[in-house]
Amino acid sequence: CYVIAGATHPDLLRREGEAYRESLVQRVSDLGIGDNVRFHDRFMGRTELLRWLEAADVFVTPYPNMEQIVSGTLAYAMGAGRAIISTPYAYAAELLAGGHGLLVPAHAPEAWASAIIGLLDNDAHRAKLGSKAYQKSRGMVWSRVAEQYSALLNRVATPGASPPALLPLAAVSA
Repeated sequence: CYVIAGATHPDLLRREGEAYRESLVQRVSDLGIGDNVRFHDRFMGRTELLRWLEAADVFVTPYPNMEQIVSGTLAYAMGAGRAIISTPYAYAAELLAGGHGLLVPAHAPEAWASAIIGLLDNDAHRAKLGSKAYQKSRGMVWSRVAEQYSALLNRVATPGASPPALLPLAAVSA
């Protein structure tokens, strides 16, 4: 079952209304795959989002726009230890590099099908990707970010200390 969860972003809703979502609903109907695709069309708080992520085998962010800057749900999916497949927008490319997830080009349906089916058919690989994503996400939790900022401030405040190292972008943007 493929679940499209969440409400349309308010900015997109103001600009275009629900045209895109309605086109997806129509496409699902036209293809006769309504038993396999579900739309959960509403805003979800963190608790509900985490429940959906815990129920997922694979999390996908097939953003067609490579200008996408960040994805909170991607960070949450990593924290939930899910295998992730995404288009290679900058944030996803950085977080999923090194085998922490799979990157698939936008507008490449055969590649998407292959990646999804490959993960669903290979429990060990899916679990390994989820575990690697989870491990990488540990540096992004707020307590760890606070520790990094505290260490940075202590180094800056210490006379004669060497210049501070930059925090990884993923830790700052999560």
